[in-house]
Amino acid sequence: MEEAQHKREVLNEKMNAAVVEKPPSLTNTGGRQLFTFGQGGGSGKQTMIHAVELLGLRDKKIVQLVLGHEHAVALTENGTVWTWGEGSRGQLAHADLQYQAQPKLVQRLSDAQIVKIASGSYHSVALSG
Repeated sequence: MEEAQHKREVLNEKMNAAVVEKPPSLTNTGGRQLFTFGQGGGSGKQTMIHAVELLGLRDKKIVQLVLGHEHAVALTENGTVWTWGEGSRGQLAHADLQYQAQPKLVQRLSDAQIVKIASGSYHSVALSG
């Protein structure tokens, strides 16, 4: 009960996207800020008790947000894909297999107009249109 109250206090704006109740939890607010909390958080693999803003997505309009087991994928209104979290199985689509604490643009998809994203436990999918 106390954790839910804390979430409401920190995120008291009207939500325009889902709050996901498994780590890492994500919230996209009407002010176009994205926060994360829970295990994985925004500053490494430690558990975050307080919400941390994901600065890479500040002021970007997120049209879709999906979660894998330990990673997240966001699609912006202009068709760019951003990923963060655990990348040890290539699920972030960056040039390495490192953990990414903050959202990072998927460079290999920057020329494609992505219209839909999906995620499994350890993989991500992007559909161009």
